[in-house]
Amino acid sequence: MNTDEKDTIGQETVTNDEGTEPRDEELTAETVAEEDKDTVPEEISDMAARINEQATEGERPIEMNKSLMNIVTGDMFGAKFLRRQVPLIMLITLFVVIYISNRYSCQNNLAEIKSLEKELLDVKYRTLSINSELTEKCRESKVLEKLRQTKDSVINISHVPPYIIEVPQNNE
Repeated sequence: MNTDEKDTIGQETVTNDEGTEPRDEELTAETVAEEDKDTVPEEISDMAARINEQATEGERPIEMNKSLMNIVTGDMFGAKFLRRQVPLIMLITLFVVIYISNRYSCQNNLAEIKSLEKELLDVKYRTLSINSELTEKCRESKVLEKLRQTKDSVINISHVPPYIIEVPQNNE
């Protein structure tokens, strides 16, 4: 194979009077195929290591053995942990606020119900006492006594029993 016929991969080619020739840094298809056999697993492992390093850049590795001191001092709550948990923390805070407001409104409603029940009981007792006073004042003996006390009254009790007047109905 001539250098003119070789495929070039990678960088630009230099043109001479004789034609195009690859640079020294350039890799031809043949050389790449030969090198790929040996370096592919190494390149993949190197690439995986670089990707893993970039993915965990700025973060500490997760330690499985957390000591009590790390928990007490709060070292376990790093920036990444808190960033991931912000929506959950906000949701829990919302539920706590709703729980507190619901409990407060329930306590207010219970206090209002107790006061209304007490007021209802007072009104029932007052109604019962007024009703009993009215019943006592409406008795015939009490009415007669009141009439006797007032000398101006011309009303007297009749000694004749009442009788019923029957009116015929027209059935047409």
